[in-house]
Parts: sequence; C-alpha cells; structure tokens
Amino acid sequence: MGSSDMSLLVVGMNHRTAPIEVRERVTFSDKEVREILSLARAEQTLGEVLLLSTCNRTEFYGLSNDNGAAEMYIRNIISRQKQVDLAAHPGYAYTLSDVESARHLLRVATGLDSMLIGEPQILGQVKQAHQLSLEAGACGLVLNRLLHTAVAAGKRVRTETQLGSGAVSVASAAAELAGKIFEDLSTRSVLLIGAGEMGELTARHMLEKGAANLTIANRTFGKAMELATELNGLALPLDRVEEALACVDIVISSTGSTEPIISQTQMKRIVSRRSGRPIYIIDIAVPRDFDPTIGRLDGVFLQNLDAMNLLVDKNLEERRAEIPRAEVIVEEELEKFLVWRRSLAATPAIKQLRERLEEIRRQEVARYGGRFCEEDREQLDRLTESLMKKILHPAMDKIRSWSGSGHLGSLRIDTIYELLDLPRGDEGDPGRPHRPHGDGEKE
Repeated sequence: MGSSDMSLLVVGMNHRTAPIEVRERVTFSDKEVREILSLARAEQTLGEVLLLSTCNRTEFYGLSNDNGAAEMYIRNIISRQKQVDLAAHPGYAYTLSDVESARHLLRVATGLDSMLIGEPQILGQVKQAHQLSLEAGACGLVLNRLLHTAVAAGKRVRTETQLGSGAVSVASAAAELAGKIFEDLSTRSVLLIGAGEMGELTARHMLEKGAANLTIANRTFGKAMELATELNGLALPLDRVEEALACVDIVISSTGSTEPIISQTQMKRIVSRRSGRPIYIIDIAVPRDFDPTIGRLDGVFLQNLDAMNLLVDKNLEERRAEIPRAEVIVEEELEKFLVWRRSLAATPAIKQLRERLEEIRRQEVARYGGRFCEEDREQLDRLTESLMKKILHPAMDKIRSWSGSGHLGSLRIDTIYELLDLPRGDEGDPGRPHRPHGDGEKE
C-alpha cells in the first residue's frame, strides 16, 4: 500500500495533559529512541515513525493503514518500555489523525504549543528527532516532507514574527536587562552571586548575550569553581564578594540566604572605592540579597525580582499578540504539505501511464522501423516521441488535478488503471520506510 493510502497520526502527552511525575517517567533518551525506532520499523505496524521526547512532551508520529491498531501499538510501547499504563489515566495521552496530526507538529515546531510560548529550543529538538528517525531508517517520504515543512514553519515564525522575542523567565529577563544597560557586554565585567539553578541559568543567558568577563561567587566554593570552569569564568569565595563588588559593572544575585548578604553600610564602603563608577545590581533572590535601601546611594542602580516579573509579563503579552500571525504561517505551510500529499496519488498512475505508452511506442517503432532508412528511422523515433508527449501532457495535468479532489478523484485515477490495465505493484512504494536522499527540500 502506498503512502497516499496511509494515514498520519500522533499519540503523545505534554505539559497540558500529564503531570510532571508522569512525563518524566515517559521520557526517552536518544539511545532508547534509536532502539524503539528500529523495533517499530522491524515490526511494521507503522509504515514510518518518529519519536519526539523532551522534558515537556513525548510524542510518537506515525504513518499507518490502520490508525486504531497503530494507536494501540504505541500505547503498548509506552506501557512496556516505561511501565506507564495510559488506559488507567485516559486523560494523560491524546491521539490526533491526518490533518490534525500534521498541524500539531507544525504548531510544536513553531513554539505555539510550548509551555513558554515561542521558546526556541523546541525547533532544535524537532530537528534532532528527525535525524534519529532518518538514522534508524524509520523516516520515509511522508514524514520526511512533513518534518521539512515543520522546520520551515518554525524558521518563518522566528523571522517573520516576534513570537520568540523578549525574555520569558526570570533568569533570561535578568540577562536581557543587563544587555539593555550596556550595549556591548563583552567589554563589561559581570559578577554572579549564587551558583544554584537560577544562578546557572542566568549565567548561561549572560553568555548568550555576549558577556565575556564572568566571575561566579558562591558559599560553596567548589560549586563556584565547577560552574566557572564549565563557563570559562572565574570562581570566588562568597567572603570575598565585597572585593569583587568594588570592581565589576553588573551584579546578578540569587543566593538562598535568609538574610541580606550586603547591607547599606557595606555598600557605602564599596561605593567609596569605585571612584564614581556606577554599578548595576539585579537582585532576583527571595529573600533579597541586597538591602533595598542601597538603591538610594549615588551610582547604585538596583532592580529586584518584581521588576523582572514585570518585564517577563510584558514580554509574554507581546508574544501572545503575535500568536495570530504565527498561526497564519502554520496554516500556509500546512496547506503546502497537504497539496504535496494529495499529489502522491497521481505519481504512480502517471509513472505507469508514461511507461505503458512508451512501451507501445517502442514496439511500434521497432515493428515498422525496418521499412525506413536509418535517417528516416531517427525521424520516426523523434516524431512518435513528440506525439506521445503531446498526448501525455494534458492527461498528466488532469490526473494531478484528480489527486486533489477526494474520493471522486481516486475513482477517476482507478479508471485509468483499469482502462489501460496498468500494474499496481508495491515496487517503489513511497510508504515504505527508507532513508531519503532528498525530496527537493532543504533546511
């Protein structure tokens, strides 16, 4: 059965349908993904298959001639591999078919379906899932085309809308604010106080913004050294933080201290050593690390967690305003995929019709060619070839138009097969899993 006769489906769960304690149990490593794809290819319930597994979603995309059997097969894989019985919690997983499954993947790749709308990591994760499916030989003609379409939609949303702009987490907001204070962070010194999860996230965002001179201070010096080594920065014990505050341009603080680590008295002493150079402090700790009164001191500019949350809310509001534009892009790219998919029904019919007419033409040229001299035989060959092309051209256009006109179009194509007794073998079946050499699309 060709891929034009098979249906797309997706079976999965995400941050909206399943709690984190379930999602984390149904997360697959790259090694596990490879094993499952190879097994699915061998067992052939799915003609093609792709597995997308992130911290917020696990989704199986497949091509099947029996979506009911395919859904049960995927659910059984999850049950067998991860010991999670989805039947016991029917609301955790969802199943989408045909057009809705294709639309879903495009919305995922563009960030429209993410927990943080427009987040950029998902597009890379979709590309990685595509690559793993290709390597396992589980991505055939249809899924390959769909994945290229999803990536194209993701890139268009990034370039044509503001869906992914602006920080939408406290850590990224702190880095964004630092980037607004100084246009070129590579020439500025940054002190990060606290090497916990928030501190590490902030440090990574700072590096993305171009920060090159990064010092990390932490109560546990070993943790500061570990993170500084990884991020190519300097480590500093927390008891030497005053020394650093006298020199740096930007401070981002996120310790777990229950009391302020810098009082107004300490800050006055630090300011006196700075020779009038301003210092920008972003305090995202709860409770706060810096006495809030230090913001009144000359040359000290202090922002706290509330300011970061306001920035995040503003950016989220701006992202939400871009949703309609992103949805239009999804629908445009989806329609391109659907037009291509519908054309698959025409491809084998056109191929068989062309081959049958060419066979008849060659037979007749061979049969009567002996009656002509060599030069005339060449003329005969060109003439009959031109005649065949003139007959084929409108027929091929008509068959292509039929392939996009639903059930009636399929019946018309069937008539072509019956009228000319064309073969319907599975040779070259585009629905079989294979590693494509290219389908005319580039990322």
